[in-house]
Amino acid sequence: MAELRAKPLDDLAKKIGDLKPVLAAIGIEMARRTAEAIDRHGQEKRGGPAWAPRHTPNVAGMVLDLSISANIRAHRFQRQPVLVDTGRLRNSISHQVRGDAVAWGTSAPYARNQQLGLPTTIPITPATQDRALEAAEKKEHARYAGLLAWISEQDSITVRPKPREIIGFWPDDEAAVREILEDFAQEGK
Repeated sequence: MAELRAKPLDDLAKKIGDLKPVLAAIGIEMARRTAEAIDRHGQEKRGGPAWAPRHTPNVAGMVLDLSISANIRAHRFQRQPVLVDTGRLRNSISHQVRGDAVAWGTSAPYARNQQLGLPTTIPITPATQDRALEAAEKKEHARYAGLLAWISEQDSITVRPKPREIIGFWPDDEAAVREILEDFAQEGK
């Protein structure tokens, strides 16, 4: 979660009065900007870091698919935008006003590992191992038969993502927040 406190903005805060509506407006804007960055695959537009590309093939995604059936979705083998698969992460971005602060972030359980580049161990069940062998025999997966055979021999895999700063406050965000504050101060909202 990123957090912005109203204390450094005391002058504008005095003009505005009740900070809850302005903090809510800032939270909505920061959540929108964060979701937009996910769609753009990085924070560069906001003055933040670009995100490392997704590995191809996406082995973690392949294991996820194999945990359900022997059918691996085609996009697991293609260059895909990072952090965009189901829309779950983007759709989980929210904000919360807490006293004189607003926080925004995500409840997606994997977001922290992506943000910080922490390893995740994915268990591979015997059923998943069997499905990996079955998938290796399919013509459309022939190029990856060796990888699928390797997956079939593993009890788990550990994914070590490069850090991807999803949640943050970047240089361009300051101007957007200042604009919101000035609008509220002028309009006496």
